[in-house]
Amino acid sequence: MSTSSFVARGVIALALAGLLALAGCANGNPGGDDNTNTNTNNTSGSDAGPGTLPLGNNCSQSRECQSELCLGVGQELLCSETCDSGPCPSEFYCAYVDVQIAPAGEDVPTAGFYCLPDRGGLCKPCGSDINCTFAGDRCLDLGDGAKVCGRDCQYDSTCPVGYECRQGQCWPTLNTCDCVPERVGATRSCQEMNEFGVCLGVQTCNTDGWDNCSAGIPSFEVCNGEDDDCDGSLPTDELDSDENGIIDCMENCTPTAEVCDSEDNDCNGVVDDGDAVDMCGTAPNGDVICLHGECIIGTCEEGFVDLDGEVSTGCECELTTTGGDTCTLAEVVTPLTDVIGGQTEVRSGILQEGEERWYYIQSIDELDEGVGACDNFHFRVQLTINPGDVYRLDILSEHCAGDDECAPQGVVDFQRYRNYRDESDPTDPEGECPCSDVPGPGENLCTDNSKVYLIRIYREAGTALTCDPYELEFTNGVYPAPI
Repeated sequence: MSTSSFVARGVIALALAGLLALAGCANGNPGGDDNTNTNTNNTSGSDAGPGTLPLGNNCSQSRECQSELCLGVGQELLCSETCDSGPCPSEFYCAYVDVQIAPAGEDVPTAGFYCLPDRGGLCKPCGSDINCTFAGDRCLDLGDGAKVCGRDCQYDSTCPVGYECRQGQCWPTLNTCDCVPERVGATRSCQEMNEFGVCLGVQTCNTDGWDNCSAGIPSFEVCNGEDDDCDGSLPTDELDSDENGIIDCMENCTPTAEVCDSEDNDCNGVVDDGDAVDMCGTAPNGDVICLHGECIIGTCEEGFVDLDGEVSTGCECELTTTGGDTCTLAEVVTPLTDVIGGQTEVRSGILQEGEERWYYIQSIDELDEGVGACDNFHFRVQLTINPGDVYRLDILSEHCAGDDECAPQGVVDFQRYRNYRDESDPTDPEGECPCSDVPGPGENLCTDNSKVYLIRIYREAGTALTCDPYELEFTNGVYPAPI
């Protein structure tokens, strides 16, 4: 990984260091308050061996650094060099450092201009100076409530593309950190973060907008001579202490077949780079990969998912589904009439979160003839099996926009029926059982209650996927009225 990639805890330490430095001097600049050169006997870090650490790495003694200077920057010790010794290397910049600490047993260097690693702090949102990378960096007020970190440019007024040196700080051109045509070529900080750490990088503004982040993906340290977890340092066994061109952890490596264990078994400088099938075997309905020293399910075949995370069972859950993907592509279910005894249709399936299925069904009210006829119309759609109570139904009538104010959403059971009589209000009895074309006493008018319904089924957000299918039942004329 590049020397610009460091873990976030280093940035936090620098921010705290900035607070201490600001408390001890007015501006942290030449000509400010007195700089008391006091050796605080900082003993952080480990002995990396003579002259092995490049610029920007954490150090504990100056003799460890190729530059022969282990500099106290805030409360952090970094390999550095003075700006007067020559231009700072790529990915470094020159900044004023009010040195307060030094390695144990060494004198505190004088305050001055030193080469510091570019940790991508420009345009980082901030509330005050303490939020910025180094003590010399300031939190700039761009107006309209926008505050971002600048960068020290006092030494030679040099700033990256898209920035200009004003008041000793690199300010974004046009006072904006957006990717606009005037700032093509400008960079901003970005990061990749996981359980192993945070790697910092940059994004560059081009004519199409911001490009991809340059930060590496943090991982645990392996024997490769790289700062895999982006903490700014290398384990001692990844250094070349005897300067023979081979890092220490590789010198006694005996090649064996590569296995998935986070070790470089075949001694080629890369861990776990063998064939995935050779290292991990196969998995039903999917493939296996080696990740961080562990064999895991990589991808599943279409229509399958992995629920238990076990390689031996693979992608064990088959997503059996029915229904259409959208309302306009709804599956047409056989029309249901309210004939004596009724009619039933059943559908089932397993849906992942964010998926939905649609059904189109006609509920038909057959003609009711004769005096005292009973309208058997009772359309019902319900989840007769609802694993974990995670599935819900939305009901639309006639078309995808819906035209029935009584059609509900987020339910598990919907009923529309006329197979009853309710005389709780004698002046306006309800129901059509009995009914007649010419209603007599104790009868209502027989009407046609036929209707088209569109049914949407989906899983509620945030619910766990199970491999048990739902069962959706459509009926007409089967159930008694629920009154």
